[in-house]
Amino acid sequence: MRQSLARAAGTFSTLILIAGCADAGASVPLGKAKASMVEGLPVPEQAVLAGQGKNGGASGAKYEVASSIGTLDDWYNGHLARGQAWRNWTWSSPSNSACPNLNFFHSSGESWQWQSGGSALSLTTASSGSGTSQIEINVLLTANGSLCP
Repeated sequence: MRQSLARAAGTFSTLILIAGCADAGASVPLGKAKASMVEGLPVPEQAVLAGQGKNGGASGAKYEVASSIGTLDDWYNGHLARGQAWRNWTWSSPSNSACPNLNFFHSSGESWQWQSGGSALSLTTASSGSGTSQIEINVLLTANGSLCP
């Protein structure tokens, strides 16, 4: 009887430990994509609009999602093929682009970039801490045709 109780108590403790770890660090599956406010680029269905605006020749939106940056980047790698056009936007590898750094986050995850005429479109992910990540999508419209602001 004592062994059964001890074994049951050990199993119960293990279950609490596993549940506690799952709550503390696990990422929730991000599910299906929904269209963002900027060029209809995909964002996870749980993403919440955290800001939007226009400033001079730029417009954009910022979304937040309860996820680790790794999970968010994996989700995007499954939803946005690198090297592929997006609607009327031509893929522009950040390393080979006329504007190599449209990544507006200082501490970021992944970045996708496209161009069309004198405009650039970028999607960047970043960790905002506490199990939350951000998605920033920007369109830069430049008067002189340069892709860099």
